[in-house]
Amino acid sequence: MHYTTFESLPSSKKEIILKVCIEEFAEYGYENASTNRIVKKINMSKGSLFKYFNTKEELYSYVIDHVVRSITTEMAEDIRALPNKIFERVYRLAEIEFEIYIKKPIVYKLFKQAFTGRSSIAQKLIEKYTIQADSYFDEIFRDVACSDTKYDKEHIINLLKWVLTGYNEHFMEANFHKIKDVDQLKTEYLKGIQLYITIIRQGIDQAQC
Repeated sequence: MHYTTFESLPSSKKEIILKVCIEEFAEYGYENASTNRIVKKINMSKGSLFKYFNTKEELYSYVIDHVVRSITTEMAEDIRALPNKIFERVYRLAEIEFEIYIKKPIVYKLFKQAFTGRSSIAQKLIEKYTIQADSYFDEIFRDVACSDTKYDKEHIINLLKWVLTGYNEHFMEANFHKIKDVDQLKTEYLKGIQLYITIIRQGIDQAQC
């Protein structure tokens, strides 16, 4: 979809509209978000808002795309400087992602609202961004060194991706209310990531699980 009319607005006006929309969708999710509340906070008529976006779903889709692009852009420099070895890379990637969510908890709330639930909107987003996330993750690990591992690169990367995704979701869900204690939270988060990396590296055969 093309949003030429919205894109042609002055940057300051676009930023205000997007900020209010992000806050609304992060707080209430798509279904319960109110375009009436949005236009009231922006001091804009609903008709004016829907000159830029034909429907609430179009607006929501644009907001999610905008935030994903912004986060990807913000991470780009750190991504380029990732370590070459596979386990060091996944640890650093986890640290980068954690720092994003800590600096911008509104992003975590928005994504949590967007990618959970069984609504048709959530399913569309999950389908769309799962493909994008897989492609992005594969690109990040395309040139990684894993010659000293016993298994092939593809399976190792898939395992690390699943562990990192699941751990992030579980950790943030359990600890989001502690977000003000950033240093302690980061220490706990990285300690957990390091433990899972160690388990993967050493294997669990001796544990007889």
